[in-house]
Amino acid sequence: MQFTVEDYLKAKRFGLRHAGRTLGEKSVDSYRVVCRIAESCVGKPITTFTEDDVDELLCIAQARGLAVSTINAMLTVGRGLWRWGIASGLAPTDRNPFENVVARPVKEKVPEILSEEEVQRIIKKLYAEEKRRHGKNWSLATSYVHKYVLMIKLMYYGGLRSEEARSLRRKDVHRDGVVIRGKGGNEYFVPLTEELCQELLTYIAEHPAETYVFVRET
Repeated sequence: MQFTVEDYLKAKRFGLRHAGRTLGEKSVDSYRVVCRIAESCVGKPITTFTEDDVDELLCIAQARGLAVSTINAMLTVGRGLWRWGIASGLAPTDRNPFENVVARPVKEKVPEILSEEEVQRIIKKLYAEEKRRHGKNWSLATSYVHKYVLMIKLMYYGGLRSEEARSLRRKDVHRDGVVIRGKGGNEYFVPLTEELCQELLTYIAEHPAETYVFVRET
């Protein structure tokens, strides 16, 4: 075994000595990509980096506009690679060039949440545009956008993700809320207002389908 990225990843994949926690194939691929990005920035193998090379890596990465999370990933992977190499007696020096480099804090993006008034304006605009196109022939029962309005309400008032709203099953709609089927077969109940539940039940009655509340477009 040599001090190479591939040997390090092999050690991580199979949980060999000094490699730290075992990684799955997808994580190994991510580590490999991160190493290649670092090497492309400096122009030399990451296993030959010096402290000056790491400083250069940070400057080039920031100049290229790489995300802070990507820069931190390069530092984390590089530090782990060199720790493994030093502990295994494979590294050319016992000085880890990544060891004392501090990762930059990642600023969390605060989501912008619409007010209820803004949501209602969006809904009214959707209905108004559809009424304008169809004129006297328009009705809520035959409305094309009505299902999307209900999805919007489920996401806004119930906190459902878009796929959860789209995948809502008829049998999971009740008079006081809906049952959501999450990943891994987990289920949880989401309480909703009586008004919204009644809207959903009315929609189901007017739009019979085999399994889902909303017809899933292909």
